[in-house]
Amino acid sequence: MNPKSITMGQLYGEFDLQTHEWTDGILPSLVRIGITAENKDKRWYIFDGPVDAVWIENMNTVLDDNKKLCLSSGEIIKLRDTMTMMFEVADLAVASPATVSRCGMVYLEPSVLGLQPFINCWLNVLPPLAKRFNDRLRELFEIYTLPCIDLVRNQTKEILTSVDSAQLLNFLRLMDYRLMPLSGKDNRPPPGQGYLALLDDLMVPFVVNSLIWSIGATCDTNGRNIIDSFVRRTMRQYGHTPAFPNEGVVYDYKLRDGGFGEPSDSGDPEPPHWEHWMDKVEEYKITLEMRYSDIEVPTIDNVRNSYMVGAILMNERNVLCVGPTGTGKTLTVIAKLGKNMHKKFICDFLSFSARTSANQTQDLIDSKLDRRRKGVFGPPLLKRQVFFVDDFNMPALEVYGAQPPIELIRQWMDFGGWYDRKNIGDFRKIIDVNFAAAMGPPGGGRNPVTARLLRHFHYIAFLEMEDFSKRNIFGTILKFWLDRTPDQSSYFEATLVSSMIVYSTILKELLPTPAKTHYTFNLRDLSKVFQGLLMFEPEQVEDITEIIRLWYHECLRVFQDRLVNDEDREWFNELLYVTIQNHFEVDPIEALGKDAILFGDFLDPQADIKMYRQITDREKLSNVLDYYLSEYNARSTRPMKLVLFLDAISHVCRISRIIRQPMGNALLLGMGGSGRQSLTRLATFMAEYYRFQIELSKVYGPVEWREDIKQLMLKAGLQRVESVFLFSDTQIKSETFLEDLNNILNSGDVPNIYQPDEMDSIYQSMRTVVQEMGMTATKSNLFAVYQKQVRSNLHTVITMSPIGEIFRARLRQFPALVNNCTIDWFSAWPDSALQSVALQFLDDIPELDCSQEILQGIVVVCQFMHASVVDASELYRLELSRHNYVTPTSYLELLSSYSNLINIRKTALLEGTSRLRIGLEKLQHTAEEVKVLQENLKVMKPALEKAAIEANIMIEKIAEDTKVAEETKEIVENEEFEATKKALATEEIAEDARRDLEEAMPALLAAEESLKQLNKNDITEVRAMKRPPAGVIYVIESICIVKNIKPNKVPGKKIGEKLLDYWEPGRQMLADPGLFLSSLMNFDKDSITEEMIEKLTKYVTDEGFQPAKISKISKACTSLCMWVHAMFKYYFVNKSVAPKKAALKQAQEDLANTMAALANAKAKMKKS
Repeated sequence: MNPKSITMGQLYGEFDLQTHEWTDGILPSLVRIGITAENKDKRWYIFDGPVDAVWIENMNTVLDDNKKLCLSSGEIIKLRDTMTMMFEVADLAVASPATVSRCGMVYLEPSVLGLQPFINCWLNVLPPLAKRFNDRLRELFEIYTLPCIDLVRNQTKEILTSVDSAQLLNFLRLMDYRLMPLSGKDNRPPPGQGYLALLDDLMVPFVVNSLIWSIGATCDTNGRNIIDSFVRRTMRQYGHTPAFPNEGVVYDYKLRDGGFGEPSDSGDPEPPHWEHWMDKVEEYKITLEMRYSDIEVPTIDNVRNSYMVGAILMNERNVLCVGPTGTGKTLTVIAKLGKNMHKKFICDFLSFSARTSANQTQDLIDSKLDRRRKGVFGPPLLKRQVFFVDDFNMPALEVYGAQPPIELIRQWMDFGGWYDRKNIGDFRKIIDVNFAAAMGPPGGGRNPVTARLLRHFHYIAFLEMEDFSKRNIFGTILKFWLDRTPDQSSYFEATLVSSMIVYSTILKELLPTPAKTHYTFNLRDLSKVFQGLLMFEPEQVEDITEIIRLWYHECLRVFQDRLVNDEDREWFNELLYVTIQNHFEVDPIEALGKDAILFGDFLDPQADIKMYRQITDREKLSNVLDYYLSEYNARSTRPMKLVLFLDAISHVCRISRIIRQPMGNALLLGMGGSGRQSLTRLATFMAEYYRFQIELSKVYGPVEWREDIKQLMLKAGLQRVESVFLFSDTQIKSETFLEDLNNILNSGDVPNIYQPDEMDSIYQSMRTVVQEMGMTATKSNLFAVYQKQVRSNLHTVITMSPIGEIFRARLRQFPALVNNCTIDWFSAWPDSALQSVALQFLDDIPELDCSQEILQGIVVVCQFMHASVVDASELYRLELSRHNYVTPTSYLELLSSYSNLINIRKTALLEGTSRLRIGLEKLQHTAEEVKVLQENLKVMKPALEKAAIEANIMIEKIAEDTKVAEETKEIVENEEFEATKKALATEEIAEDARRDLEEAMPALLAAEESLKQLNKNDITEVRAMKRPPAGVIYVIESICIVKNIKPNKVPGKKIGEKLLDYWEPGRQMLADPGLFLSSLMNFDKDSITEEMIEKLTKYVTDEGFQPAKISKISKACTSLCMWVHAMFKYYFVNKSVAPKKAALKQAQEDLANTMAALANAKAKMKKS
């Protein structure tokens, strides 16, 4: 196993903190199998992968003499002596001395083996029909192959460093492909005698061609020239034929084998010869129906690379395409796999990023394979699966340099499969699978891939495209556009050459730095210039000036919009001016004018067909944008308060241009508050697109994120709704968000995001589209078309802050953010923007009531303060190397603070003014009232004197009354004390009586509750008894006694004897069951007499008259018996309480008399 292809928990086992369950690891499960085995065979456990401290430290006890595997679950597994741990590693760079000291070492020196054994092995397994060429081939290998390997090592530079043995194996595998007709593979019959006769002449070209596209396929342009010279010189030296034509290099020619492996032109055997790759390529024509992304102009680079990719895959080998970004790796491989492969091949696309894990990779590959038989998986029978992995070297390095996704794929290539993570210990053998991969050279976020994996791949270097290939591609596109312009096709050469000069100059001059990490340009950017030209309807072109302005505008949008400072922008502007003057031969100032050039298709909101054209009327542009903004605010629940100054208008035009293009995605870089999201919302509204933003919450995580983007992709892919996904770096709760975005930008898909039923819906919806395109409706083609629609209709707009290492790291880890997005840099607001924002902001402050002159002065002060802080921050950075970022948000906060301060100060001023006014009014009112009172005082003075005399008399009388009142008060207090004392005594008597009564209450309540359970049928049942039992008779007699019902007198047994019979009167009493029960419930318990109690005593004391005994006879009588007992008990309790009741009654009467006396005394005191 490869220990780095799985996690530590999957290797050794882990404890789930949420479910509190232990999940076994792969290694313990395999070790247990070895321990429980009945035989004593030697068992080797081979760890074929990097040894580092992340996982090897847990093996120390295994490698000791103890030979114990200790797990974190507490389990200790003792290994047998027949069990051996073996480690196969490339080096011990990160292995600890503790590990090294516990193992024996065997070092395999590559140079000891040499290359000859590989050649010998290959010659030994040649098809029988080729055995006669053994000596010839060995001689050719000595002449060409081995010297070429030395040449590559000593004189050339490789795009990706290779290993001699791996390159030789790639050469031999290409020879296998050339000799495939002799192998009988796929039940293919051998060639006829006429074709076999060609073999003598084919050995040299087979060797040379295989040499060029294996050992020589990894070199750069200069290295290919060296290989070309070596091959031509060697062929001339030994007189080998067929010779290459003199034009170009040997890489420009394809081997035509005369019909031996590929059909000849005539269909009969022909002499082998070299044919230029472009000789049989038909002229490529672009049609009006084609989308720009579907244009694939054939060049010698993509034609020969596509052929070699197909040849290697047909030979069932793995291929790795290596080259800088923009050299057509992905496009070439996808085009080959999608359209030009044998029908037995099924192709699927993967894209690696820095966050890709081994588990994700395994799950995605497993999901594409079917179960053939137990433990064996692969594509459907008679099919071969090809997985194309883009950005192959993007997975981030672990602490000690391992890349788990890479190690997982290497495990398949070395051992033919990997371990199942669900059925622990089961090995999944994977068959009929090959990998095609593409990657850039290591550096800039791309990491070196272990040579132990690369040896399984056949390398093909994708070099920077030659100028003639660029001319061919973009010339074809430009010619298609210019041929439809009125009389302007003569400017084809000037436009094409100017574009290529600008692009090549930028590559040399604008290099990436830590502060300009996104200054990475490739052919995609040059392609975007021509895509922008094609947005303009050629019939609308009036003169050369319009073409120059359009070309100038598209260059600005593609290249200048990502530049970070005025110095770079001015340099680029000067480059365009010089290029226009030199190649269009016009004065750039006169052609371009002084105003900024803007293009757009939104100037007429009512137009059915939106035309992309130059916008020259700035006033109309401003009015139209104001109209769109007002419409947006009228329809939106969150209106936007925007100031559309010239800089903001320019950014709206740029964003609108980007999202109008199929596959148009934007990366908006700028400080917070610069308007990136607001302007995107406005541009989306103008385009009438659906806009989506995630809504963050505490519970929002990867699951909710995946569901959101899945629904968005389905809307764009199935419903074909033009959509804009607006995503901000402040919404990145997990780096997996960016990984998924990277996948969407690259391929229009996120691995394993769709459920089976959703995949079925996609296949069903795309079937008609695929058939209309003339393609076979395979699942691979159906999903590929769906992905293309997602990429075309879903426009991702990402807003990020360019500050800090996190931003730079994300661009390195997720290259699609730069490669697949048009970048728009939001610079600091110019002075005019600061003034416009401040003026509108201040106009909206109702508290600010001042003249225009003062208002303008405030605007200038705000602008000056902002500029001063910017200058001070720059000085701070230069002196202390520390940053203080001043953003548009800071300026808006300044204006907001000023507005708040104005509001606070004005409110305080108004409150102070109000207080002073109210105070003055009260003082004036008081003065007037005092004046009136003084006049009234003069009039009332005699009356006041008379009143004073009367008052003195009254005071004397009050003194006398007070004395009487004091005496009355003393009497009242005495009465109150007596009343309180009697009230307490009364309460005490009442409480004592209540406690005594409570003794009888439980039995009484139980009896009443039991009576409630009876119904009329129960009473009727008792009354209907003809010969009632003694217990029933006792119950009826006792009730009759309580209710004072007189008995009948009946003759006794003796003559003249009369007996008392209660049964018949009792039956009469039971005649109305409802009335009877009601009489018992409402019975006056205090009416029971001592005579009744004397009669009841004999019943109550009788053991047969107990509820427990009666319950065995009758349910109804049981309840009636309980009631009689309760009445009996109540009588005695009530009898003991009677004196207390009398005392209570007397106490209450005394209390009432006392309270009446107290009331009289209080009334008397009140009067006095």
